[in-house]
Amino acid sequence: PDALPLLKDRARCDKNNAVRRAALRELARGWPADPDTLPLLKYRVRSNEDKYVRAAALQELARGWPADPDTLPLLKDRARCDENYDVRRAALRELARGWPADPEVQALIDS
Repeated sequence: PDALPLLKDRARCDKNNAVRRAALRELARGWPADPDTLPLLKYRVRSNEDKYVRAAALQELARGWPADPDTLPLLKDRARCDENYDVRRAALRELARGWPADPEVQALIDS
């Protein structure tokens, strides 16, 4: 019973990026229906200072919530605008995997 609150806390507050990343992954995979999981992933994609945490959050978002109306625009934005190459590459990889027929995704991949 203590796992969910602990994971939420570690995903939000842990100083170690590997711990935040692992907590986000476990939340996404183990508690996808929890009302805090999706907003937390979106927040981490947009604003975490660590590139590995942002990349992990966008991967979980793309794989767990492809139908969410914010997922595709958020991935496209990160593919274009993230300050870090690794995050942009991760966003492109998820776009190519999840939305290969989208013409805008094809244009991003080809550019």
